[in-house]
Amino acid sequence: MYDINPFGNTDGAQSNPQDLVENFIDIIPRSAAVGGVGEEFISMRFIVGSKGSGKTHYMCVLRERVLEKNKSNYNSVFLSDIENSCDGTDLVIKFSQHYNSDILNEKWKLLWEKAIYCSVMSLFINVEELNERVSEDNLNLLKKYFEDLKLTYDCRMGVYNYFVQILYICDTKNKVDEFLNHKVWFNVKELLIHKVLRISPPIYIFLDSIDDDYEHAPAYWQKCQKGLFIAVYKMLSVNIIREKLHIIVNIRDTVFASIKRSEHQTKIANESHILRLHWNKKSLSYFLDEKIRLLKDCFFIGNFHNKNIQEWLGISQMHNKVRNCSEDVTNYIIRHTRCIPRDIINICNSLSKIKVLKLEQSNLDVEEEIRLRVSNCAKEIGDEMLAICAKQIVIDEMPKNSHSFSDVYTSVDEYTKSRYNMLRQVLKNLDTDTFKKDDLKKLVEESKKIFERDIHILDILWLNGILGYVNNEQVYFYMNHNSISTCLDQNYDEYVLRSCMIDALDIKNLRSRPVI
Repeated sequence: MYDINPFGNTDGAQSNPQDLVENFIDIIPRSAAVGGVGEEFISMRFIVGSKGSGKTHYMCVLRERVLEKNKSNYNSVFLSDIENSCDGTDLVIKFSQHYNSDILNEKWKLLWEKAIYCSVMSLFINVEELNERVSEDNLNLLKKYFEDLKLTYDCRMGVYNYFVQILYICDTKNKVDEFLNHKVWFNVKELLIHKVLRISPPIYIFLDSIDDDYEHAPAYWQKCQKGLFIAVYKMLSVNIIREKLHIIVNIRDTVFASIKRSEHQTKIANESHILRLHWNKKSLSYFLDEKIRLLKDCFFIGNFHNKNIQEWLGISQMHNKVRNCSEDVTNYIIRHTRCIPRDIINICNSLSKIKVLKLEQSNLDVEEEIRLRVSNCAKEIGDEMLAICAKQIVIDEMPKNSHSFSDVYTSVDEYTKSRYNMLRQVLKNLDTDTFKKDDLKKLVEESKKIFERDIHILDILWLNGILGYVNNEQVYFYMNHNSISTCLDQNYDEYVLRSCMIDALDIKNLRSRPVI
């Protein structure tokens, strides 16, 4: 009767795609902050959002929408499975260190372009419903091009598979340059554009965000994903590719912010192929209300005929002991998250167990149980944010041209754990959730003392959503309200940590108003 996780799985990539589609909550009619799933939705090529913002969920729904639109003629389109694994962090670091930053984006763009072409060629060779449309001579040409490039083609392979294979075989700068500039690429493009794609049905390729890999080396993966975005974006300028080859990519919001700061800013400002998943209090409140409405009756402490948060948990207000004031339960839950659906689901899956406890303990203090469970989840969220910062510090410490032993920095947990503990110590020593402008200097000095060098702690905490600033009583974190600068603006009077950091660090809550 009682599901273990009634609010759903927190990892879209590990969920049943059909469950994701059936439980999809259409947010856009209520808030322009997220995105649309109307007719124009299936024309999207990029889904942009932070980790846990629902990129995978939206991609699954988009794939289902394409199927529904073409269900009367099954062979009118070809849809690949969603690709969501690209385990190649060491290879990405090695490739990145071959080139200076001024040409690295172009190199990544070229490599992704080649990986995409290889995957498409592989489809036409190995998928019957596609290769039956291609002449034998052209199929033989595709196979010959693979042989010239020394790549495998005897089984269907995705873009990420070829991406890793290319990085693996091109293990020196000379080999990379030779591969990317191989004369066969002109023939590949000509054959695909003028002969193969023209007679094929529209092909949909889905590349999910590689969040886990990204966090091992965010600075390197950001440039790598930026190259993927540019490669796919450039392909849209070729009519036959835009019409026949639909490559849908999930992109981290930090990658998109980097692109917006670049020379491409004016080109993508009003790009209709980009869906941005930017959540706020309004959209998350609606998301939570809808999730509660979908719960089974057995989870409600109160009247299940009126499915809202008060009937679900039995209370509508939380007493804030430190500030001696009442707080709406919905706001209380949301402010302990990173303002993403994943955290809402995680917290509410925990809160859903309260009904069973209430049946077992009639005198259970529900409010205190909510406070305990939200605090435990907030601690996990804060710990994860600190761990991500620690990984960034580790990568920043890695010497240039250290790719031969980069795994020492990216794979040794003890090394990352030591940086995590040091970062925790810096923040705990200050023992507060709010800072004045002058306090930022203390934070920097404390970090220099513990790390014995300048780790640019303010920018690291800002980029990872831990530290924000207050302007006209509005709290701003990185990527909120178009805050895309990679450096923390140090000209404001007040700075704050996310509410979850109070639980993660066990520090004093000194701010008069909660941070939402």
